[in-house]
Amino acid sequence: MNTKSYQYYYCFLAIVLALSLTRPALAQSKGQLGLGAGIAHGMLGLNGEILCWDHLGLTLGAGSLDDFTCWAAGVRYYLNKSERRCRLRVGCLYGVVNYIEDMDMKETIEGLFPFVGADLRLNKHIGFNVDFGYRIPSKNTTSLHGSEGWQNSYEYVYYEEAEFKNEKSAAMSLGLSYHF
Repeated sequence: MNTKSYQYYYCFLAIVLALSLTRPALAQSKGQLGLGAGIAHGMLGLNGEILCWDHLGLTLGAGSLDDFTCWAAGVRYYLNKSERRCRLRVGCLYGVVNYIEDMDMKETIEGLFPFVGADLRLNKHIGFNVDFGYRIPSKNTTSLHGSEGWQNSYEYVYYEEAEFKNEKSAAMSLGLSYHF
């Protein structure tokens, strides 16, 4: 993570703390901790959510994938009450949506992940989460290799066309969560 990413991360944590202090006591669940795969879980890792109100939650995910540290932060809006076994939700996350690993270059790609999903509770504390969304990278990063050429006056390199891992594309997150 670069310095700017840490600044966003700490600002998000400050907002979560401030909103959690204003949270009404009426909400049934205070939040959830989960383990899973996908953008909401930092690719492969943990996800936490604090319910600020009964229908609005702030979420943060952190994990890793192929030696990359990945994260995502955002909001989830639940369409029905917390007493329901199946809570439909919509939301948007900002964080690592993909990565490029090519020759000497390793780079994560940050962007938005708007999604629709559901929180399916198996009992009072254990639930299963699924989200379907769309990756929208915030910058157009490409890695080029593909034609022959001189990199500098001393070194001859061969380039080939790179795969674009930062294209807009659909994605899914799955997880198992503990509600408290």
